[in-house]
Amino acid sequence: MAESRSIVLDFTYSKQEIMQAFRLHYKKLLNIKRDLFIGFALLAVCVFLSSRFGFSSLLYFLLFLSGILLLLPLFAFYILPLLKFNQNQKWAFPFSFRFAEQLEIKNRDASENLSWQKFYDVVEDEHFFLIYSDTNIFLIIPKRVFKTLNHQAAFRELLKSKIRGFSG
Repeated sequence: MAESRSIVLDFTYSKQEIMQAFRLHYKKLLNIKRDLFIGFALLAVCVFLSSRFGFSSLLYFLLFLSGILLLLPLFAFYILPLLKFNQNQKWAFPFSFRFAEQLEIKNRDASENLSWQKFYDVVEDEHFFLIYSDTNIFLIIPKRVFKTLNHQAAFRELLKSKIRGFSG
């Protein structure tokens, strides 16, 4: 069944969009509530144990582990997105995406045609579609680039028809 649907999106990313999209990605990967709960629980255990038994190497280790778990959200939601943006200069240049039987991506440096079979999942929130081809490799499509809500709905339907892991 050959489909004639084609959606073309031309845009340039902003720094804020890239950082926000990476925050969404890390939110998908991490269980921040659980990590914060465990971090605070370990901290409470450390305070209790230090008041009862004094400090030991085990207590220092638990305190260190608690600190890591409590600082993880700061790292995942602020530092890592900024590093990702700064390490790749391509974000500053215009992109053109053509979604049809294959996905065509163009920017000033390259052009690439990708099969839909390469993609396995989509994460959608109020600002983005993240289209995954690997756990840490995804396309960022800001929703602001759609001309109308119908244009966005047509894109969502195209994704549903091409990517098995996306139910929309």
